[in-house]
Amino acid sequence: MIIVGGSADIRQQVPPLLDQDLDVRMVDGTVARPGRDVQREVDGADVVILLGSTELNHTVSATWAGPKMVATNSRGISAFLAEAAEKIRARATRAGH
Repeated sequence: MIIVGGSADIRQQVPPLLDQDLDVRMVDGTVARPGRDVQREVDGADVVILLGSTELNHTVSATWAGPKMVATNSRGISAFLAEAAEKIRARATRAGH
């Protein structure tokens, strides 16, 4: 799982809240990276969560867009995690998983 955006505090606080068996990578949403580097990371991830109501530049979010992306608009850690979980659950239901 890759989570893009959020303040430095959020990027430090989120991983310990999630299941320790998850491979979670937190990405600074204010620093653009080459598209080929982003694509390599996306290829290795099951889901990419964009934290839309946080520190997230449009140029950065655009490089992470794709079928694995889930965008959230909630503020606060518990709210965006709940929103992301619901969107991931809905996507899995539509896909028949």
